[in-house]
This record gives sequence, C-alpha cells and structure tokens, in this order.
Amino acid sequence: MLVTAHRHDQCRGEARPQFTPHPTYACAVTASPAPQSSKRTLLRRPSITAVVNSGQALKEAGIQIKSDGKILSAHILPFANKKKPLRFCVGHPDARSSFWSAFANRASSDVYMGIRSSANLHKISLHESGDFRYQLVGMTQETLDRPDLAYFSTSGGGEGRILHKWHRPQADAHGWAGCLSIVVPAEDLECGPVSPRDVKDLVWVPAPPRGRAVEIQGFLVEPGKGEMNLRLLVRENGGFSLLGGFKLASGEVFVLLSATVTLQPHEIATIERWRRISRGSIHAGFDWAPKDHPRMLGFSTGSHGYPTFFDVRV
Repeated sequence: MLVTAHRHDQCRGEARPQFTPHPTYACAVTASPAPQSSKRTLLRRPSITAVVNSGQALKEAGIQIKSDGKILSAHILPFANKKKPLRFCVGHPDARSSFWSAFANRASSDVYMGIRSSANLHKISLHESGDFRYQLVGMTQETLDRPDLAYFSTSGGGEGRILHKWHRPQADAHGWAGCLSIVVPAEDLECGPVSPRDVKDLVWVPAPPRGRAVEIQGFLVEPGKGEMNLRLLVRENGGFSLLGGFKLASGEVFVLLSATVTLQPHEIATIERWRRISRGSIHAGFDWAPKDHPRMLGFSTGSHGYPTFFDVRV
C-alpha cells in the first residue's frame, strides 16, 4: 500500500464563490408484487446503461445515459484540450474533497489526472501504449523531501519515481475499459480554502450521505460498440452522474462517472491504519499544520485490474 500526504488547496483571499451542485440521478430498489398473487415481493433495480458514439472524422463524441432503455440524459463530449481540463470535486465549499483534474493533449491519447494543488508533484498517467502508472514528478522516493508532499509504503513496492504501475485492462464486448476509480467517503470531506478562481468550470459532485462514499470511475471507450451496463458502478441506492469526458486523438473517448457506494469493512480498516502509521512513517520535514488541511491519497488494488484511490483526511 502506498500513500501520499499533501496539503489542501490554498486560499487566494478572494470572496467565497457561488456553489452549484452537479445534476445527479436517483437509483433506488423498488418493490413489486410477485406474479400469480403471491404474498412475496420482488426487489428490482433499474437497469442503468450508457452508450458512446462518434464518427471517426468528428471532433466530438456523444454519450447517452439510459434507465430501463429510456434516455435520462444526452451529452456532447468535446475533443481533448489540455487548456480546458475536466475539473471536479466532491462535496461543497464548506466540506469537500481535493480539487481534481483530468486532461489530454490534442495530438496524443495519453490521459493525465491529478490533484490541482500538487499535480506538479505527483500524477496519474494513462498512456496510450497501455502503460498506466501513478508517479512522482521530478523526484524519486529517495530524494523526496518537501514540506508539502510526503510518501510512504505499507507493503513495499514502487521503484524510483514510479509508485505503482498497472496495464490497461481489456475492454468488454461493448468497448469499455475501466482504468481507475477514486473514492471519497462522506466523513473525509473537510473545510478548506475555496476561491472563485478555484471553482471556475468545476463540477461539484454532491456529497454522499453520512456513512457512505462517492466512487468516481474512469473509462476508456471505443465508440459505437453498443450499450454498457453500469451495474458494477451503480450497484446501490443513491445518486449517480456523468461528470464528463473528452474524445482522444485515437478516436477513443475518456469518460468519468460517479455513484454512491458503501465502503467495505476492510476498506474502512485500511484507511484508519494509514492514519495511525502516517505520522511515524514519513519524513520529518512534512508540514502537518492544520491551517494547510493536509490530506492523504492512498490506493489499493483489486481483482478488476486497476487501482482504487482514496482521497481522505489525515
């Protein structure tokens, strides 16, 4: 297990921004009578699917979100532009996660993701070659000695500046390949500085109820291969949403979706373990001052072939 600790974004002294939550859709289990006048009831969850289409010559892509075959929403996803990243945050200005961004260059199909305040120090890279990695920028684990960033491992692993490597998972029959997920528990939203400049073009993902979390999943999609069933992401009662995405030079489309989830007991125990051992495991020069709202970004790997990152408080 690898964890980085980083400061919450700093305030620039501007007035408090206006807050507009991103639209979400409710997913709920419904009860209906069983056939033949049975006294039993059947629990049924709506089938949530998504389909992406785009002509090879088009600079944009389209995505539809459906519930039981009926269109809930339809969106146009622009062509990738590094100067116009997809920026998102879970919560609201008074209780939030880190500010995240995702982008790609126009001429290549490498996708990059990071936390705004420290993206120049550590980032997630999804290379077109299928070489995916989470890595330090401009330094190695051995030379890392900064007051605003720290790293430690609870299980070994990592080499040089590369903290974790994984290969692009195989796409399903509908052309969707899961790449990573980001989880933000409700209890780990905290007050941090927010200015109008911070939230420009920002997607605010509504906070989950207490005791639950928001999971954000990133996918690479080959357009035009049919509907993808989102049952593995939209698997519980709660909200789900399309955060956005963009078309890549390769013709594929990068898509971010979110849903309300419940953390498993072993995930809760792991996060608490990170907190217990973090102060004794990272370099002495890290600044733990509460005014900087330090946070941790840890990750674990599972059977789905890609890591889950946890954006949590220290």
